[in-house]
Amino acid sequence: MTEDGIALGSWLCRIRNYEKAGVRQKQLTKERVKMLDDIGMIWGKIDYFWERNYEAASDYYQEHGNLDVPASYINADGIKLGSWICRMRKERKKQKDTPAGRELSLTEEQIHRLDEIGMTWANVHDTKWGKGCQAAEAYAAAHGNLLVPARYITDGGFRLGEWIRKQRSRYQEKKLSGSQIEKLKKIGMVWQTDSWESRLELVKNWYQENGTLSIPQNTVVDGVWIGKWLIAQKKALDEGKLSQRQAELLSELPLDDSRLNASAHWKQMYLDAKEYSTTFGSFARVPRNYRGRSGGNLNGWVLNQRKARREGKMNEEKIQLLDEIGFVWDPQTQRTVGL
Repeated sequence: MTEDGIALGSWLCRIRNYEKAGVRQKQLTKERVKMLDDIGMIWGKIDYFWERNYEAASDYYQEHGNLDVPASYINADGIKLGSWICRMRKERKKQKDTPAGRELSLTEEQIHRLDEIGMTWANVHDTKWGKGCQAAEAYAAAHGNLLVPARYITDGGFRLGEWIRKQRSRYQEKKLSGSQIEKLKKIGMVWQTDSWESRLELVKNWYQENGTLSIPQNTVVDGVWIGKWLIAQKKALDEGKLSQRQAELLSELPLDDSRLNASAHWKQMYLDAKEYSTTFGSFARVPRNYRGRSGGNLNGWVLNQRKARREGKMNEEKIQLLDEIGFVWDPQTQRTVGL
């Protein structure tokens, strides 16, 4: 009831009923409908809740710069914004399959308004999958394959090794869509983790990090005894039991002169370390996946140098060379020996 004694609520309810039923057209003319629209008339309860939720979504966008709202998110006013956003995505997806002429739950204006505040119509799982696929494509372009180490993390912090392993598992469980399978096939996905090629890649990674193929037989990487496997492959190569392709791939490794290659590898990595020291000024924390000009993993090499000295397996010449470039032997104290 207004101050003038008008039962405004009842009047609005009658007007909504007139509009909904299509009656009293002489009273509810197009001109009057427009006048009500101009002052923000809400013709239905659903419209009211939509506007309320849209306002909450707009506030979220202003604060976070996106509408990547967690499904369980509830704002300070108790609005279940996360589930509403999910519902809007489902409604939009449903509308794409709706025959022309049928009434739609989302109007073009509502879709446009959501677009203006950064609505992502793909669901969160699809968005994350697309991000993983892009990271996998970049890895394949850089390394020539998708044999990603299980613990590999991209420079952007994406756990690509874990993501690849999950895709293999989903493939076995038939949970990948046809389009996802095709996309991964195009960039060289290896579905079987125990394939010959994947084991060869583990050996290559070991060589990159350690500079030698003298792998202890008890070495296990990602569940594979790579030392024993390499010995078996060398024997198979000598006996002509490998396929032509396998023989070519295996022969690319320095299978014979391991010690000479280890020395050359150490010198290459040392030059990478020297360049890193000049650029960044410290060895205290080398990024896990950092690779220098030689392509070797500098973080792994640094850890191996510290271990070799602790165990008394490093000669004085190497210690002196590393001291000269400010090598950090104890990252906890960030003190260098000999300085």
